[in-house]
Amino acid sequence: MKRILIIENNKVLRNNISDILTLASYEVIATEHPHVACELAFKQQPQIILCSNQLPGVDGFKVYEEFKENQLLNDCSFILLTQNLEWQYIKAAIESGIDDVIPMPLNNAYLLSAVANRMADGKSYCGDLSKFKLNSVSQYITTFTKNSQLEGLLHYKQETTYKKKAIIFKAGSFPTSVYFIKSGSVKTFRKNEEGKELICNIYQRGDFFGYVSLLLDERRTDNAEAMDDCEIIHIPCSEFLEVILAEPKIIKLVMKLLTTDIVEKEGKMLNFAYNSLRKKIAKLLVDLYEKYAETGETNQDLIKISRENLAALIGVAKESVIRTLKDFKNEQLIELTHNSFKITNFSKLKNMVN
Repeated sequence: MKRILIIENNKVLRNNISDILTLASYEVIATEHPHVACELAFKQQPQIILCSNQLPGVDGFKVYEEFKENQLLNDCSFILLTQNLEWQYIKAAIESGIDDVIPMPLNNAYLLSAVANRMADGKSYCGDLSKFKLNSVSQYITTFTKNSQLEGLLHYKQETTYKKKAIIFKAGSFPTSVYFIKSGSVKTFRKNEEGKELICNIYQRGDFFGYVSLLLDERRTDNAEAMDDCEIIHIPCSEFLEVILAEPKIIKLVMKLLTTDIVEKEGKMLNFAYNSLRKKIAKLLVDLYEKYAETGETNQDLIKISRENLAALIGVAKESVIRTLKDFKNEQLIELTHNSFKITNFSKLKNMVN
């Protein structure tokens, strides 16, 4: 009989999970004490450990690390039960090596599906991914393809080095690859008839890009350029599609997130059209800060981006950006260096946007 160890300090919840799994013909061991759980895992050799992320004096991450240090996870899957559904938290869990994450409050069918899937083939379930607060396709792919076929593709592909300002692809070309940034950052942009540049998006380490034209099956509508020296992995479109299309739930989520991206772009258009220059730039700085901060790219909140690129992100003159940034500096909202800025009063800057 397949054995499961439950670590949960809430007695009602612990008994509920035990009953559900017992009725499903699993052998269940349960405890509220992490240190007792280590002893039980050593003696009973469970195939799965279900651990709450909120235990007295310790969280699920520390319990996982303790199990890992004691080599108790060699033939065992560690699944975290959590009420924290923010992307940063889920991504941190997956990247730390935790095998799966089950959202709380508990859904019985979801629990059984996750456990059965893990028992059957050791693959991550994360079935109803709409429960998790992911706000881009890149965040989904980066988070939930760990130990998947797509991550396997990355290991077997050689990275290409691009110098700063090098063009990665041009508008009008057919997509032949999807790209993964191993280091550095990339901007996608368009130019009008006068040659004025408008940046569509900025991607950084850990992001995939170049997949939209592939999914739409059309020529690329924008250009991609390295913002600094980059190492980028090229994944042939056919291989990328083969992996993505193998899982129907991924297709559904990608469609939902692409729709969300469209709605967000409409919101940005309204901001560009109706907000004052001061408010436009404040919102841009806040958005950049939040994007870089959530992926760990800040160095004491220092955001590296040129005034020219800031202007191209919101379609205004560089001189206007420079004047507004100086105003923000004088108001002690930011600090400025040659090609970077640091927000010193984030709450005030965000209130300006709101």
